[in-house]
Amino acid sequence: SSDSKINDVEGSVEEVVSGIRAWEAYMSLVRGNLGPGTLNLPYAFARVGWIRGLIILLAVSIQGAYSMLILLKCKRALQSPHSSPETFMDVSFATFGRYGKFAVEICISILQLGVCCVFLELVSTNLQAGLSGLGYGINPTICTLLITIVLIMLSMFRKIRQLTWLTTGANVMMFIALFSATTEALIVIHQGHGNTSGSGSATDVFFFLSSMFYAYEGIAIVLPVENSFCRNKHLSPTRTRDFQNVLIGAICTLSSFMLIVGASCGTAFSDITSGSITAYLATERTNPWFKVVNALTLLAVLLTFPLQLYPAIEVINEWFGPGCRPRCCQNRARVSNGGHRPVPASELDESALYSSAPTRLYVPGQAQPYTYRCRFEWIIRRALTVLVCAGVTTSINNLALLVALFGSVGSPGLVLMPSVIHLRLQYTGKVPVAIPAVVMDVMVILFSLMVGIAGAYFAISQLTEDPQVPKV
Repeated sequence: SSDSKINDVEGSVEEVVSGIRAWEAYMSLVRGNLGPGTLNLPYAFARVGWIRGLIILLAVSIQGAYSMLILLKCKRALQSPHSSPETFMDVSFATFGRYGKFAVEICISILQLGVCCVFLELVSTNLQAGLSGLGYGINPTICTLLITIVLIMLSMFRKIRQLTWLTTGANVMMFIALFSATTEALIVIHQGHGNTSGSGSATDVFFFLSSMFYAYEGIAIVLPVENSFCRNKHLSPTRTRDFQNVLIGAICTLSSFMLIVGASCGTAFSDITSGSITAYLATERTNPWFKVVNALTLLAVLLTFPLQLYPAIEVINEWFGPGCRPRCCQNRARVSNGGHRPVPASELDESALYSSAPTRLYVPGQAQPYTYRCRFEWIIRRALTVLVCAGVTTSINNLALLVALFGSVGSPGLVLMPSVIHLRLQYTGKVPVAIPAVVMDVMVILFSLMVGIAGAYFAISQLTEDPQVPKV
Protein backbone atom coordinates (compact mmCIF):
# COMPACT_ATOMS: atom_id res chain seq x y z
CA SER A 1 0.00 0.00 0.00
CA SER A 2 0.96 3.67 -0.26
CA ASP A 3 1.29 3.98 3.52
CA SER A 4 3.67 1.03 3.72
CA LYS A 5 5.82 2.46 0.94
CA ILE A 6 5.99 5.80 2.74
CA ASN A 7 7.01 3.99 5.93
CA ASP A 8 9.75 2.14 3.99
CA VAL A 9 11.14 5.45 2.75
CA GLU A 10 10.96 7.00 6.22
CA GLY A 11 12.73 3.97 7.64
CA SER A 12 15.50 4.45 5.10
CA VAL A 13 15.86 8.09 6.12
CA GLU A 14 15.85 7.19 9.82
CA GLU A 15 18.69 4.75 9.18
CA VAL A 16 20.64 7.42 7.33
CA VAL A 17 20.15 9.92 10.17
CA SER A 18 21.16 7.50 12.93
CA GLY A 19 24.55 6.69 11.40
CA ILE A 20 26.99 3.91 12.22
CA ARG A 21 28.94 3.39 15.43
CA ALA A 22 32.70 3.71 16.00
CA TRP A 23 33.42 -0.02 15.80
CA GLU A 24 31.37 -0.27 12.58
CA ALA A 25 33.33 2.60 11.06
CA TYR A 26 36.61 0.99 12.18
CA MET A 27 35.65 -2.35 10.64
CA SER A 28 34.62 -0.71 7.36
CA LEU A 29 37.89 1.25 7.12
CA VAL A 30 40.08 -1.73 7.97
CA ARG A 31 38.30 -4.12 5.65
CA GLY A 32 38.11 -1.50 2.91
CA ASN A 33 41.93 -1.46 2.81
CA LEU A 34 42.76 -4.99 3.92
CA GLY A 35 42.30 -7.07 0.80
CA PRO A 36 44.11 -8.28 -2.33
CA GLY A 37 46.74 -5.57 -1.91
CA THR A 38 47.80 -7.08 1.40
CA LEU A 39 47.74 -10.63 0.03
CA ASN A 40 50.01 -9.46 -2.80
CA LEU A 41 52.60 -7.89 -0.47
CA PRO A 42 54.54 -11.15 0.20
CA TYR A 43 55.22 -11.42 -3.54
CA ALA A 44 56.19 -7.74 -3.65
CA PHE A 45 58.51 -8.10 -0.61
CA ALA A 46 60.10 -11.20 -2.16
CA ARG A 47 61.05 -9.10 -5.20
CA VAL A 48 62.73 -6.22 -3.32
CA GLY A 49 63.78 -7.75 0.01
CA TRP A 50 62.42 -6.91 3.45
CA ILE A 51 64.80 -3.98 4.18
CA ARG A 52 63.89 -2.01 1.04
CA GLY A 53 60.30 -3.11 1.48
CA LEU A 54 60.19 -1.80 5.06
CA ILE A 55 61.48 1.64 4.04
CA ILE A 56 59.04 1.94 1.14
CA LEU A 57 56.11 0.64 3.19
CA LEU A 58 56.69 3.23 5.92
CA ALA A 59 56.94 6.05 3.37
CA VAL A 60 53.75 5.04 1.56
CA SER A 61 51.89 4.44 4.85
CA ILE A 62 52.72 7.93 6.12
CA GLN A 63 51.69 9.42 2.80
CA GLY A 64 48.44 7.44 2.72
CA ALA A 65 47.53 8.47 6.27
CA TYR A 66 48.34 12.10 5.51
CA SER A 67 46.19 12.12 2.38
CA MET A 68 43.19 10.64 4.18
CA LEU A 69 43.44 13.07 7.09
CA ILE A 70 43.93 16.07 4.78
CA LEU A 71 40.86 15.03 2.79
CA LEU A 72 38.81 15.13 6.00
CA LYS A 73 40.32 18.51 6.89
CA CYS A 74 39.44 19.97 3.48
CA LYS A 75 35.89 18.68 3.69
CA ARG A 76 35.38 20.30 7.08
CA ALA A 77 36.92 23.58 5.91
CA LEU A 78 34.30 23.73 3.14
CA GLN A 79 31.34 22.99 5.41
CA SER A 80 28.83 25.66 6.36
CA PRO A 81 25.28 25.72 7.74
CA HIS A 82 23.98 26.13 4.18
CA SER A 83 26.33 23.89 2.22
CA SER A 84 28.14 20.68 3.06
CA PRO A 85 30.22 18.53 0.68
CA GLU A 86 29.52 14.86 1.22
CA THR A 87 31.87 13.01 -1.14
CA PHE A 88 35.38 13.24 -2.55
CA MET A 89 33.81 14.60 -5.75
CA ASP A 90 31.91 17.27 -3.81
CA VAL A 91 35.09 18.48 -2.10
CA SER A 92 36.90 18.69 -5.43
CA PHE A 93 33.91 20.43 -7.06
CA ALA A 94 33.74 23.03 -4.29
CA THR A 95 37.46 23.73 -4.77
CA PHE A 96 38.06 23.51 -8.53
CA GLY A 97 34.60 23.34 -10.08
CA ARG A 98 33.42 20.70 -12.52
CA TYR A 99 36.90 19.93 -13.92
CA GLY A 100 38.23 19.07 -10.48
CA LYS A 101 35.18 16.94 -9.78
CA PHE A 102 35.58 15.14 -13.10
CA ALA A 103 39.26 14.41 -12.38
CA VAL A 104 38.35 12.77 -9.07
CA GLU A 105 35.54 10.81 -10.69
CA ILE A 106 37.95 9.43 -13.30
CA CYS A 107 40.51 8.41 -10.65
CA ILE A 108 37.87 6.82 -8.42
CA SER A 109 36.39 4.94 -11.36
CA ILE A 110 39.78 3.58 -12.43
CA LEU A 111 40.88 2.65 -8.92
CA GLN A 112 37.65 1.17 -7.58
CA LEU A 113 36.77 -0.68 -10.75
CA GLY A 114 40.36 -1.91 -10.74
CA VAL A 115 39.88 -3.03 -7.14
CA CYS A 116 36.77 -4.93 -8.18
CA CYS A 117 38.68 -6.53 -11.07
CA VAL A 118 41.41 -7.63 -8.68
CA PHE A 119 38.81 -8.95 -6.22
CA LEU A 120 37.26 -11.04 -8.98
CA GLU A 121 40.66 -12.33 -10.12
CA LEU A 122 41.68 -13.10 -6.55
CA VAL A 123 38.54 -15.14 -5.92
CA SER A 124 39.14 -16.99 -9.19
CA THR A 125 42.80 -17.62 -8.28
CA ASN A 126 41.98 -18.90 -4.80
CA LEU A 127 39.07 -21.02 -6.00
CA GLN A 128 41.18 -22.70 -8.68
CA ALA A 129 44.00 -23.25 -6.17
CA GLY A 130 41.58 -24.76 -3.65
CA LEU A 131 39.99 -27.11 -6.17
CA SER A 132 43.41 -28.07 -7.50
CA GLY A 133 44.52 -29.00 -3.98
CA LEU A 134 41.47 -31.26 -3.70
CA GLY A 135 42.28 -32.95 -6.99
CA TYR A 136 39.68 -31.13 -9.09
CA GLY A 137 40.25 -28.86 -12.04
CA ILE A 138 38.04 -26.13 -13.44
CA ASN A 139 38.22 -24.11 -16.63
CA PRO A 140 39.35 -20.52 -15.76
CA THR A 141 36.66 -18.96 -17.95
CA ILE A 142 33.89 -21.01 -16.37
CA CYS A 143 35.30 -20.21 -12.93
CA THR A 144 35.23 -16.47 -13.70
CA LEU A 145 31.68 -16.73 -15.04
CA LEU A 146 30.39 -18.48 -11.90
CA ILE A 147 32.09 -15.94 -9.64
CA THR A 148 30.67 -13.08 -11.70
CA ILE A 149 27.13 -14.34 -11.13
CA VAL A 150 27.72 -14.46 -7.37
CA LEU A 151 29.24 -10.96 -7.33
CA ILE A 152 26.30 -9.53 -9.29
CA MET A 153 23.98 -10.82 -6.58
CA LEU A 154 26.20 -9.40 -3.81
CA SER A 155 26.36 -6.02 -5.57
CA MET A 156 22.66 -5.52 -4.85
CA PHE A 157 23.50 -4.42 -1.28
CA ARG A 158 23.27 -0.64 -1.54
CA LYS A 159 23.79 0.92 1.90
CA ILE A 160 26.88 0.89 4.11
CA ARG A 161 24.83 -0.16 7.14
CA GLN A 162 23.62 -3.20 5.17
CA LEU A 163 27.28 -4.14 4.71
CA THR A 164 28.23 -4.07 8.40
CA TRP A 165 27.72 -7.77 9.02
CA LEU A 166 29.50 -8.57 5.75
CA THR A 167 32.58 -6.49 6.61
CA THR A 168 32.72 -7.80 10.18
CA GLY A 169 32.67 -11.41 9.03
CA ALA A 170 35.18 -10.64 6.27
CA ASN A 171 37.55 -8.99 8.77
CA VAL A 172 37.55 -12.06 11.00
CA MET A 173 38.21 -14.42 8.08
CA MET A 174 40.95 -12.23 6.60
CA PHE A 175 42.69 -11.90 9.99
CA ILE A 176 42.63 -15.68 10.39
CA ALA A 177 44.12 -16.12 6.92
CA LEU A 178 46.87 -13.55 7.43
CA PHE A 179 47.69 -14.85 10.92
CA SER A 180 47.99 -18.40 9.57
CA ALA A 181 50.25 -17.34 6.70
CA THR A 182 52.44 -15.26 9.01
CA THR A 183 52.75 -18.07 11.56
CA GLU A 184 53.86 -20.50 8.86
CA ALA A 185 56.35 -17.92 7.58
CA LEU A 186 57.88 -17.38 11.03
CA ILE A 187 58.26 -21.16 11.45
CA VAL A 188 60.10 -21.36 8.11
CA ILE A 189 62.37 -18.44 9.06
CA HIS A 190 63.08 -20.01 12.48
CA GLN A 191 64.19 -23.18 10.69
CA GLY A 192 66.79 -21.14 8.82
CA HIS A 193 65.11 -21.06 5.42
CA GLY A 194 64.07 -18.13 3.28
CA ASN A 195 65.81 -15.28 1.50
CA THR A 196 66.11 -11.76 2.94
CA SER A 197 67.34 -9.96 -0.20
CA GLY A 198 65.49 -9.25 -3.42
CA SER A 199 66.82 -8.11 -6.75
CA GLY A 200 66.33 -4.39 -6.08
CA SER A 201 65.96 -3.61 -9.80
CA ALA A 202 64.02 -0.53 -10.89
CA THR A 203 61.21 -2.74 -12.20
CA ASP A 204 60.87 -4.53 -8.86
CA VAL A 205 61.04 -1.30 -6.84
CA PHE A 206 58.29 0.39 -8.86
CA PHE A 207 56.28 -2.83 -8.82
CA PHE A 208 56.50 -2.71 -5.03
CA LEU A 209 55.55 0.98 -4.95
CA SER A 210 52.53 0.37 -7.18
CA SER A 211 51.50 -2.59 -5.02
CA MET A 212 51.77 -0.46 -1.87
CA PHE A 213 49.72 2.35 -3.39
CA TYR A 214 47.12 -0.23 -4.31
CA ALA A 215 47.22 -1.77 -0.82
CA TYR A 216 45.86 1.55 0.51
CA GLU A 217 42.91 1.11 -1.81
CA GLY A 218 40.30 2.53 0.57
CA ILE A 219 40.88 6.30 0.34
CA ALA A 220 37.70 6.61 -1.73
CA ILE A 221 35.55 5.09 1.03
CA VAL A 222 36.82 7.38 3.82
CA LEU A 223 34.19 10.08 3.27
CA PRO A 224 31.24 7.68 2.74
CA VAL A 225 32.14 5.97 6.03
CA GLU A 226 32.60 9.32 7.79
CA ASN A 227 29.24 10.51 6.45
CA SER A 228 27.58 7.45 7.96
CA PHE A 229 29.45 7.92 11.25
CA CYS A 230 28.79 11.67 11.58
CA ARG A 231 25.22 11.54 10.29
CA ASN A 232 23.25 14.66 11.23
CA LYS A 233 26.24 16.02 13.20
CA HIS A 234 28.32 17.53 10.40
CA LEU A 235 29.49 20.51 12.44
CA SER A 236 30.00 18.71 15.75
CA PRO A 237 33.72 18.96 16.70
CA THR A 238 33.42 16.01 19.07
CA ARG A 239 31.90 13.68 16.51
CA THR A 240 34.38 14.60 13.77
CA ARG A 241 37.32 14.28 16.16
CA ASP A 242 36.07 10.83 17.17
CA PHE A 243 36.10 9.73 13.54
CA GLN A 244 39.62 11.08 13.07
CA ASN A 245 40.76 8.90 15.99
CA VAL A 246 38.96 5.91 14.47
CA LEU A 247 40.71 6.57 11.14
CA ILE A 248 44.15 6.86 12.75
CA GLY A 249 43.56 3.62 14.64
CA ALA A 250 42.51 1.85 11.44
CA ILE A 251 45.59 3.13 9.58
CA CYS A 252 47.94 1.96 12.37
CA THR A 253 46.30 -1.47 12.31
CA LEU A 254 46.65 -1.70 8.55
CA SER A 255 50.30 -0.60 8.48
CA SER A 256 51.23 -3.11 11.20
CA PHE A 257 49.51 -5.97 9.40
CA MET A 258 51.03 -5.07 6.05
CA LEU A 259 54.53 -4.93 7.53
CA ILE A 260 54.26 -8.17 9.47
CA VAL A 261 52.60 -10.15 6.67
CA GLY A 262 54.68 -8.75 3.83
CA ALA A 263 58.11 -8.93 5.48
CA SER A 264 57.70 -12.35 7.09
CA CYS A 265 55.99 -14.13 4.19
CA GLY A 266 58.15 -12.43 1.55
CA THR A 267 61.28 -13.59 3.37
CA ALA A 268 60.08 -17.14 4.08
CA PHE A 269 58.53 -17.82 0.68
CA SER A 270 60.98 -16.12 -1.66
CA ASP A 271 59.97 -18.47 -4.49
CA ILE A 272 56.38 -17.20 -4.52
CA THR A 273 55.08 -16.35 -7.99
CA SER A 274 51.46 -15.71 -7.05
CA GLY A 275 49.71 -12.46 -6.14
CA SER A 276 47.85 -14.36 -3.38
CA ILE A 277 49.85 -15.78 -0.48
CA THR A 278 46.93 -18.00 0.57
CA ALA A 279 46.64 -19.50 -2.92
CA TYR A 280 50.40 -20.18 -2.86
CA LEU A 281 50.18 -21.97 0.51
CA ALA A 282 47.15 -23.98 -0.60
CA THR A 283 49.11 -25.43 -3.51
CA GLU A 284 52.64 -25.63 -2.03
CA ARG A 285 51.85 -26.90 1.48
CA THR A 286 50.40 -30.31 2.33
CA ASN A 287 48.78 -29.12 5.57
CA PRO A 288 44.99 -29.20 4.92
CA TRP A 289 44.54 -26.12 7.14
CA PHE A 290 45.89 -23.93 4.35
CA LYS A 291 43.11 -25.11 2.09
CA VAL A 292 40.68 -23.92 4.75
CA VAL A 293 42.57 -20.62 5.00
CA ASN A 294 42.38 -20.23 1.24
CA ALA A 295 38.62 -20.79 1.37
CA LEU A 296 38.27 -18.21 4.17
CA THR A 297 40.14 -15.66 2.06
CA LEU A 298 37.85 -16.37 -0.85
CA LEU A 299 34.79 -15.76 1.33
CA ALA A 300 36.30 -12.61 2.87
CA VAL A 301 36.91 -11.06 -0.54
CA LEU A 302 33.43 -12.02 -1.73
CA LEU A 303 31.79 -10.42 1.30
CA THR A 304 33.75 -7.18 0.86
CA PHE A 305 33.04 -6.75 -2.84
CA PRO A 306 29.88 -4.60 -2.32
CA LEU A 307 31.82 -2.11 -0.13
CA GLN A 308 34.54 -1.70 -2.77
CA LEU A 309 31.93 -1.30 -5.49
CA TYR A 310 30.20 1.52 -3.58
CA PRO A 311 32.50 4.48 -4.59
CA ALA A 312 32.53 3.45 -8.25
CA ILE A 313 28.73 3.15 -8.26
CA GLU A 314 28.50 6.68 -6.83
CA VAL A 315 30.36 7.95 -9.88
CA ILE A 316 28.35 5.82 -12.31
CA ASN A 317 25.12 7.09 -10.75
CA GLU A 318 26.35 10.65 -11.30
CA TRP A 319 27.03 9.96 -14.96
CA PHE A 320 24.26 7.56 -15.92
CA GLY A 321 21.64 7.68 -13.14
CA PRO A 322 18.05 8.81 -13.75
CA GLY A 323 18.17 12.44 -14.85
CA CYS A 324 22.00 12.38 -14.86
CA ARG A 325 21.94 15.49 -12.65
CA PRO A 326 25.16 15.85 -10.59
CA ARG A 327 24.64 15.95 -6.84
CA CYS A 328 27.22 18.36 -5.48
CA CYS A 329 27.52 20.29 -2.28
CA GLN A 330 25.37 23.21 -3.47
CA ASN A 331 22.78 20.93 -5.05
CA ARG A 332 20.88 19.32 -2.19
CA ALA A 333 17.82 17.23 -2.79
CA ARG A 334 14.83 17.20 -0.48
CA VAL A 335 12.50 14.40 0.33
CA SER A 336 9.08 14.75 1.83
CA ASN A 337 9.82 12.45 4.72
CA GLY A 338 7.30 13.07 7.41
CA GLY A 339 8.98 16.04 9.07
CA HIS A 340 12.59 14.80 9.09
CA ARG A 341 15.37 17.13 8.10
CA PRO A 342 16.24 17.45 4.39
CA VAL A 343 18.70 14.72 3.48
CA PRO A 344 21.36 15.09 0.74
CA ALA A 345 20.54 12.95 -2.27
CA SER A 346 23.96 11.33 -2.17
CA GLU A 347 23.22 9.99 1.33
CA LEU A 348 19.90 8.34 0.56
CA ASP A 349 19.45 4.78 -0.53
CA GLU A 350 18.52 4.58 -4.22
CA SER A 351 15.28 2.82 -3.35
CA ALA A 352 14.19 5.95 -1.46
CA LEU A 353 15.18 8.26 -4.31
CA TYR A 354 13.71 6.32 -7.20
CA SER A 355 10.89 4.27 -5.71
CA SER A 356 7.34 4.45 -6.97
CA ALA A 357 6.10 5.59 -3.55
CA PRO A 358 4.25 8.93 -3.46
CA THR A 359 7.47 10.64 -2.41
CA ARG A 360 8.79 13.65 -4.28
CA LEU A 361 12.47 14.33 -4.95
CA TYR A 362 13.38 17.93 -5.68
CA VAL A 363 16.33 19.82 -7.06
CA PRO A 364 16.27 23.44 -5.82
CA GLY A 365 13.96 25.40 -8.10
CA GLN A 366 13.08 22.44 -10.29
CA ALA A 367 11.25 19.19 -9.74
CA GLN A 368 13.24 16.04 -10.46
CA PRO A 369 10.95 13.61 -12.25
CA TYR A 370 11.04 9.92 -11.70
CA THR A 371 9.56 7.08 -13.68
CA TYR A 372 8.65 3.49 -13.04
CA ARG A 373 11.74 2.25 -14.85
CA CYS A 374 13.97 4.08 -12.37
CA ARG A 375 13.07 1.44 -9.82
CA PHE A 376 15.07 -1.16 -11.75
CA GLU A 377 17.67 0.94 -13.54
CA TRP A 378 20.14 0.66 -10.65
CA ILE A 379 20.12 -3.14 -10.99
CA ILE A 380 21.19 -2.91 -14.64
CA ARG A 381 23.94 -0.40 -13.85
CA ARG A 382 25.42 -2.56 -11.12
CA ALA A 383 25.20 -5.78 -13.15
CA LEU A 384 26.89 -4.14 -16.15
CA THR A 385 29.66 -2.78 -13.90
CA VAL A 386 30.44 -6.26 -12.59
CA LEU A 387 30.37 -7.68 -16.14
CA VAL A 388 32.90 -5.06 -17.29
CA CYS A 389 35.20 -6.09 -14.42
CA ALA A 390 34.82 -9.72 -15.46
CA GLY A 391 35.84 -8.82 -19.02
CA VAL A 392 39.01 -7.07 -17.84
CA THR A 393 39.88 -9.95 -15.52
CA THR A 394 39.52 -12.48 -18.33
CA SER A 395 41.78 -10.41 -20.58
CA ILE A 396 44.60 -10.05 -18.01
CA ASN A 397 45.12 -13.43 -16.40
CA ASN A 398 47.68 -12.25 -13.83
CA LEU A 399 46.67 -11.15 -10.33
CA ALA A 400 49.98 -9.53 -9.31
CA LEU A 401 50.14 -7.55 -12.56
CA LEU A 402 46.56 -6.36 -12.14
CA VAL A 403 47.43 -5.05 -8.67
CA ALA A 404 50.50 -3.20 -9.95
CA LEU A 405 48.70 -1.79 -12.99
CA PHE A 406 45.70 -0.36 -11.16
CA GLY A 407 47.89 0.68 -8.24
CA SER A 408 49.98 2.87 -10.56
CA VAL A 409 47.16 4.18 -12.77
CA GLY A 410 44.34 4.90 -10.31
CA SER A 411 45.81 5.27 -6.81
CA PRO A 412 48.38 8.08 -7.29
CA GLY A 413 45.77 10.45 -8.67
CA LEU A 414 43.51 9.97 -5.65
CA VAL A 415 46.42 10.16 -3.21
CA LEU A 416 47.74 13.47 -4.58
CA MET A 417 44.33 15.14 -5.05
CA PRO A 418 43.77 15.95 -1.33
CA SER A 419 47.14 17.73 -1.27
CA VAL A 420 46.25 19.70 -4.40
CA ILE A 421 42.93 20.70 -2.82
CA HIS A 422 44.68 21.60 0.44
CA LEU A 423 47.15 23.87 -1.36
CA ARG A 424 44.28 25.59 -3.16
CA LEU A 425 42.35 26.17 0.07
CA GLN A 426 45.46 27.64 1.69
CA TYR A 427 45.91 29.93 -1.31
CA THR A 428 42.30 31.14 -1.13
CA GLY A 429 42.45 31.65 2.64
CA LYS A 430 39.90 28.99 3.58
CA VAL A 431 42.62 27.10 5.43
CA PRO A 432 45.45 28.81 7.36
CA VAL A 433 48.79 28.70 5.54
CA ALA A 434 51.35 26.42 7.21
CA ILE A 435 54.81 26.01 5.67
CA PRO A 436 55.28 22.39 6.89
CA ALA A 437 51.91 21.48 5.37
CA VAL A 438 52.84 23.15 2.07
CA VAL A 439 56.12 21.24 1.94
CA MET A 440 54.35 17.95 2.74
CA ASP A 441 51.69 18.61 0.09
CA VAL A 442 54.32 19.28 -2.58
CA MET A 443 56.27 16.15 -1.61
CA VAL A 444 53.12 14.01 -1.77
CA ILE A 445 52.23 15.39 -5.21
CA LEU A 446 55.72 14.83 -6.66
CA PHE A 447 56.07 11.35 -5.14
CA SER A 448 52.64 10.29 -6.39
CA LEU A 449 53.35 11.55 -9.90
CA MET A 450 56.63 9.64 -9.98
CA VAL A 451 54.97 6.40 -8.87
CA GLY A 452 52.07 6.87 -11.28
CA ILE A 453 54.22 7.51 -14.37
CA ALA A 454 57.05 5.05 -13.71
CA GLY A 455 54.79 2.36 -12.21
CA ALA A 456 52.41 2.48 -15.17
CA TYR A 457 55.32 2.27 -17.60
CA PHE A 458 56.82 -0.84 -15.98
CA ALA A 459 53.42 -2.52 -15.48
CA ILE A 460 52.38 -1.94 -19.09
CA SER A 461 55.79 -3.14 -20.28
CA GLN A 462 55.34 -6.40 -18.40
CA LEU A 463 51.77 -6.69 -19.66
CA THR A 464 52.81 -6.35 -23.30
CA GLU A 465 55.69 -8.79 -22.85
CA ASP A 466 53.77 -11.58 -21.10
CA PRO A 467 50.19 -10.85 -20.02
CA GLN A 468 49.43 -14.49 -19.24
CA VAL A 469 52.01 -15.24 -16.55
CA PRO A 470 50.77 -18.17 -14.50
CA LYS A 471 48.96 -17.05 -11.38
CA VAL A 472 49.83 -19.92 -9.11
